[in-house]
Amino acid sequence: MRSSAPATPRHARLAVAAYGASLLGVIALGLMLSLGNSELQGEYAAKTEMLDRLRKTGATGVAKTGASAAQVATIIAPTETIAASALQKQIVDRLKDAGGAVQSAQAEPTRETTPDGLQRLVAKLTFESSTTALQRLLFDLETGAPFMFVEALTAQPATAASAGMSVDDRLRVTLAVSGYWKSGAGGGQRAP
Repeated sequence: MRSSAPATPRHARLAVAAYGASLLGVIALGLMLSLGNSELQGEYAAKTEMLDRLRKTGATGVAKTGASAAQVATIIAPTETIAASALQKQIVDRLKDAGGAVQSAQAEPTRETTPDGLQRLVAKLTFESSTTALQRLLFDLETGAPFMFVEALTAQPATAASAGMSVDDRLRVTLAVSGYWKSGAGGGQRAP
């Protein structure tokens, strides 16, 4: 009986080269996965820190006013009409703080209520702003108190430039935002 042919030096070198290439490939893959994992961990840590700051800001705001969480989450007003007006004012103020220019605004109560007795209010605005101001406004609306929810957003380039801005930097935005008002909040009743 004959044993298999002994490996030639050429076969041995090819086997060592293949093993070395495989080993380098596994090491490179491990390093890439490790770097990707480190980036994800850093992103996770940054977002966790941001969430903690938002929680502290919310808790501090509630503690300063002495209000309950429900009072912070809803519009406080004696009637639904005043509540709708307050929603509109808060949105317009936030828009101006962000650097936008209001062209039209309208807010009104709806007949939609939640099982908890919260009545939905809707505000519709048309305004001009830069992209940065729009981002700032949306962040402020969705993270601030009382709770507001962006329901619709349409943005298109502005047709004319405002003072100090080029047309390319301005957007004409139509925005629909909703908030909630608790019937009877502040001791009032629902308007007829």
